[in-house]
Amino acid sequence: MCFSSYNDIGDIMALKGVVIDPGHGGSDSGAIAGNSLEKDYTLLISKYMFDRFNELGIPVYLTRDNDITLNPNDRVKEVLKPFVLTDREIRRCEIFICQSE
Repeated sequence: MCFSSYNDIGDIMALKGVVIDPGHGGSDSGAIAGNSLEKDYTLLISKYMFDRFNELGIPVYLTRDNDITLNPNDRVKEVLKPFVLTDREIRRCEIFICQSE
């Protein structure tokens, strides 16, 4: 279940852009279950989302598209890279909180 203030596709299409941060990567594997690494799944899902946003014509950017390590400072730089914004230009920030049912 995901919660967001976007109510319909019209709201989503009004987005100025989306930054997807797959998280983990490189030396940070995230959770490990057998031979499965969380970093692989976060990247796989993020690439799917990236392709889907592109199909919808929504500007989208990935912080990483391969298995690299991003330290916290570099991760923030990657998130901010596609948008040269001042605090006056930022109108809305969405946070999605997802949980299993």
